[in-house]
Amino acid sequence: MERDANHRAVRMIGTNRDIGERKRNELALKGREERLSSLLASMQDAVIVFDTSGKVTEYFQPQRSHRPHDRSTEDCLGKNLGEFLPLDVSQLYDAAIAGIMQDLQPRVFEYRRAIEGRITCRAPRSAL
Repeated sequence: MERDANHRAVRMIGTNRDIGERKRNELALKGREERLSSLLASMQDAVIVFDTSGKVTEYFQPQRSHRPHDRSTEDCLGKNLGEFLPLDVSQLYDAAIAGIMQDLQPRVFEYRRAIEGRITCRAPRSAL
């Protein structure tokens, strides 16, 4: 902005940009995030998101779950699946990831998880 001797604006330079599309995209993203949060909150099982090296990038455990094997998000983030899953289960994931990296096709497998000597849950068919 340029002003005269009396400090009145005499010239101004600026830009004008329509950010309507960006705002619409932000609203759509916020809506999707809210729906995903609602979906996760309604689930009874843990959700683990990991990268191709097996490192956990996101972890969600239902709040109403008080099973002895529950872990906090902080306990899981940044760790490798092998650090908290049983060896046979983490090997299934490792093999699935390797296969996906090779041919880009999903893998499906099932496993059971025993806690304190008894099977307490059976993981549904896991598709990677």
